[in-house]
Amino acid sequence: MSNESQEPHPSQLDLLLAQYAGGTMTSRELSCATGLAFGEILVELGKRNLALPRVSAERTPAQDSLLERALRDGE
Repeated sequence: MSNESQEPHPSQLDLLLAQYAGGTMTSRELSCATGLAFGEILVELGKRNLALPRVSAERTPAQDSLLERALRDGE
């Protein structure tokens, strides 16, 4: 682990990784809480058969407008 002074208890690490996998914690929050680098987070997720969280960002009205203009201009 990158920062041994921040290493959580194994059951705490399991909980934090599950929260990250569930999308209720960011990778930055997990890294700060555990001292793990992103690559180490991936390894730990894999050891527990946990998937990366899925992010489905919603577009803003400005993004929709830009997309519509780009599609219209291409016609």
